[in-house]
Amino acid sequence: MLTTLSSLRLPPTLLNSLLTHLASDPTLTTTFIMTFHHNLPPTAPSASAAYMSGLTISLGYFCGGFVPLLPYLFFAHIGQAFRASVMVMVVALFVFGWGKQRLVDDERSLASCVRSGVQMVVMGGLAACAAVLCVQTLSGVGGDEAVGVA
Repeated sequence: MLTTLSSLRLPPTLLNSLLTHLASDPTLTTTFIMTFHHNLPPTAPSASAAYMSGLTISLGYFCGGFVPLLPYLFFAHIGQAFRASVMVMVVALFVFGWGKQRLVDDERSLASCVRSGVQMVVMGGLAACAAVLCVQTLSGVGGDEAVGVA
């Protein structure tokens, strides 16, 4: 808040009085920060918005975790399923990056959508590699019990 208010060059006594008043009410503080610092319109939280947000996040996690596992249902050999899973993941990440750029950001040119798709593939791929390395590291530390193999 101080950063936002300091740009107004208010006298120190007025600034301190304003900060004290804003700090006295958490709702007022939140409204001030959202309106003047983040330039967002004040909105009243609704139960339906909370449910929709929770549903959206849940579906995103479910699809993000389930879709790359689908090849394991259709291929007899693990190696083939793994390669297909990687390809499904790459396509899904690219489509997600493309869609994010197209729906959310202001720049919607073909080049910006492709760039966003490629960035999502790179970042998602790095995250997947990090997850595999963590599992390998933990399975090496605790033996077979660390990954649940009896």
